[in-house]
Amino acid sequence: DDDHTPFMQLWDLRFATSPVRVLEGHQRGILAFCWSPLDSNLLLSSAKDSRIVCWNPNNATVNGEILFDLPTNSQWCFDLGWSK
Repeated sequence: DDDHTPFMQLWDLRFATSPVRVLEGHQRGILAFCWSPLDSNLLLSSAKDSRIVCWNPNNATVNGEILFDLPTNSQWCFDLGWSK
């Protein structure tokens, strides 16, 4: 939830020398994230910037591909989930 470095790092623990991908898109500290149980190409994150972002972390884009950005009307979201 650090406001100075609001990014997520994806690691392959078999090669734990550096992150595989760094997702940068939030302006303030990240509060929650949730992988889709049905599609490994979908990741949700919420942050103190009052946004929920849907990512494709497997895309080769430098900061990760943002698929959708949902503002939450100045409210922070502390919990995320996917519907099956």
